[in-house]
Amino acid sequence: AASKMAAMEAAGIRVSPSPSLLGITLADLLKN
Repeated sequence: AASKMAAMEAAGIRVSPSPSLLGITLADLLKN
């Protein structure tokens, strides 16, 4: 799973480290 997350981040896709942090990750993405 870590290699998939790294590949997506390298492609410019924002990835949440865990489902419980999805809301925080999305809010951070929308702010910036």
